[in-house]
Amino acid sequence: MQLKKADPADACVEVGTHYEMIVWGDVEGARHKLRVFAVQRGANYVRLEMPAGGTLYRCPLAAPAGEPYALLPSGPRKGDVRLMKSDPPDACQEVGPVQEAIWFGDVESARDKLKARARAMGANYVRLELPTTGTAYRCP
Repeated sequence: MQLKKADPADACVEVGTHYEMIVWGDVEGARHKLRVFAVQRGANYVRLEMPAGGTLYRCPLAAPAGEPYALLPSGPRKGDVRLMKSDPPDACQEVGPVQEAIWFGDVESARDKLKARARAMGANYVRLELPTTGTAYRCP
C-alpha cells in the first residue's frame, strides 16, 4: 500500500476517495486508518490530497518472473475522465474550469458530478487544484 502525492501510473484504476479526520494531531493514526480503508476497497495506491486523505487507486502489481505485469486491473476506458494533480500532456487542449460543491463531506459524489461536468465539456482529463475543483482538458 503506497501513500504518495504523485499521480498514479496510467494503468491504475480509480476506486474512490476517502478522507480521515486527524484527531489531536495524530496524522500517523489517521493515515493508518486511511490505509486500512483503502485495502478494504481493493486499492493499493492512495494519491494524497490532504494529510490523511485522497484518491484511492488499484494499480497493476508486479507479476511472477517472466511476466511484466499482472492482468488486473485494466487501464482507463474510453469515455473516462481522469482526475490528476499533474499537468496534462502537451498535446492536450484546455477546455475550461470545472468545480463542484462538496455536501456533507461526500467527496466521492462531488467527484462523480465533476467528471460528468468535464465529460459534458468534451474533456477527458482534469488537473485538480482542490479535491473537487480543477481545469478540464481534451487529450488525444
